[in-house]
Amino acid sequence: MLRDASGPFYVSWAGAGVVGRFTPLDSAGFTAHAVSTRRSGDVSLMGLDKQHAAGVAGDMTGLEDIAWCEQVHGADVLAVERGGLAGEADAMVTRTPGLGLMGFSADCPLVLAADAETGAVGMAHASWRGTVRGVTGGMVRRMCELYGARAEDVVACVAPSAGPCCYEVGRDVLDAAVEHMGESAQRYFLRRRRGGLCFDLWGANLHWLTQAGLDKANVHIAPVCTICHNELFPSYRAEGDSAGRFIAVIGR
Repeated sequence: MLRDASGPFYVSWAGAGVVGRFTPLDSAGFTAHAVSTRRSGDVSLMGLDKQHAAGVAGDMTGLEDIAWCEQVHGADVLAVERGGLAGEADAMVTRTPGLGLMGFSADCPLVLAADAETGAVGMAHASWRGTVRGVTGGMVRRMCELYGARAEDVVACVAPSAGPCCYEVGRDVLDAAVEHMGESAQRYFLRRRRGGLCFDLWGANLHWLTQAGLDKANVHIAPVCTICHNELFPSYRAEGDSAGRFIAVIGR
């Protein structure tokens, strides 16, 4: 069981099985949130049957209605007011009580955000393509534009995902990062002894979130690599096409 009393992320037994949560979002009070594991839903069904996933999300959080996107590895952000398929995008924001925003992953960071002052919440699926295009920063800006949130008050949490220890990429990913983020993007690429590159998705998303105005102290990264912890989370890198999906969900 992953639990570190000093860290922001923990997993524990709940009514829905073994569920991951963030202590900063627990402390926010008004938010319901959760990250599923292999022990809180059928991971083989999660990505295929969205209604099954929505049922798991509701069981984990108690939220009445669940919305999701057709994830396309981009940076578009949708404002959502009702459950079901919201459209093609990789991030959603809402201030509708009882509505959960759900994302799917098998290595990509899922980022949950909340503003206690306005009640706005957001969810972003930050694949490497979405990450280099700043999908997480775009999510925060939409929360500010639509709901009056102040970026410095927003809390953001990065769910378990492929870590810089294991997420090997090609030169094309580095080139795309430099194109969208500038030469400074190279700091997020770690060279392996045999010449390969590992992309620090966590660090790159921290960059975009702070660029959008978040206080660095309000960004919390679960230091859990899904490739290393494939026993608890599905991982495309570890399992290939047979990998299932896990979900993260947040709502008021």
